[in-house]
Amino acid sequence: MKIKKFFQPRYLYILLFAVFIILSVIRSQTALQGAADIILLWAKAVLPALLPFMIASQALLLLGCAPSLGKALRPFMNLLGMPAVGGYALAMSLICGYPTGARMCGELYNQKYISRAQLKPLSVLCHSSGPVFITGSVAASILGKPDLGLPLLIIHYLACLLAGSLYGLFFQSADKGQTFNGEPPLTSIGEIMRASILSSIKAILSVGGYMLLFGVIIALADDFGLLKGFAGGLAAGIMEMTNGISRLSALGLPIEKLIPLCSLLLSFSGLSICMQALAFLPKEISPLFFIGARAVTACAAYLLSKLYIACASLLPPLAAAAGGIILCAVIRRKVISRTGRGIASPARHT
Repeated sequence: MKIKKFFQPRYLYILLFAVFIILSVIRSQTALQGAADIILLWAKAVLPALLPFMIASQALLLLGCAPSLGKALRPFMNLLGMPAVGGYALAMSLICGYPTGARMCGELYNQKYISRAQLKPLSVLCHSSGPVFITGSVAASILGKPDLGLPLLIIHYLACLLAGSLYGLFFQSADKGQTFNGEPPLTSIGEIMRASILSSIKAILSVGGYMLLFGVIIALADDFGLLKGFAGGLAAGIMEMTNGISRLSALGLPIEKLIPLCSLLLSFSGLSICMQALAFLPKEISPLFFIGARAVTACAAYLLSKLYIACASLLPPLAAAAGGIILCAVIRRKVISRTGRGIASPARHT
């Protein structure tokens, strides 16, 4: 009985944090240097890149733009089995990258635009990297192959769409017949700006905290020699995506192996970014569900990248992506017509 009690999540978390503190004391210089490097990275790259978008996206939401954009994207969102208003979160995720999509999903739920059943598949769909990061940072800077930017971007987005649509099959029908009404937007621009800035500063500090924690973990693991070779690069990528991609790229792997691995890590996003996203999502989204969904998305990206490599000489990336989206929509409609579930009308929440 005591052994079973010990393996409860609470005690496992206590053990993990205790080990982290002990190792940080034993290798204090490594921990301090790792923390300093991450703080510098956060201040120079993440803070200026994310904070303006966070403030602007939150302000647009408070100004009531989500329903308007949702109406424009309704046909596309209906194909994916998502509420129309979720188009706002999807657009912000595609433009700004993670964890903006998760934050917008959480805000839509908190402001009662969407229900719990709609939140789950939407949180899977709206967790993507931004185009600048994939084409610039990953393809051009880390891999040194700018021409891979477009294929990696399309594979990444298509994997998100496929996984989101798949999860939409299982959760969307729970909202059938319900009526949803969002909270009225704030009217004072001063109040809107104040709320947007304060919540965004809190959000960016949370992002920095998770980056710091996982950065120190990777530094300690590296110091103990646990992140060597291919397995070490993959393990580092599971913890922190960019670090893992950089390590795998340095191994000199052939491009046929590197593209699927990069696609897998980009779609999984790493435990660091998963934890950042979970911090913005309501408690109704469990870590097990969200990380499991990222694993499904990563597998989809891996298979799509393998398909792209096999068919690269026959199908351009754009044609492959368009065909994949159409196929996804057709399969979804056939499954729904057979089960008789139908697509719940996208509405807003009381």
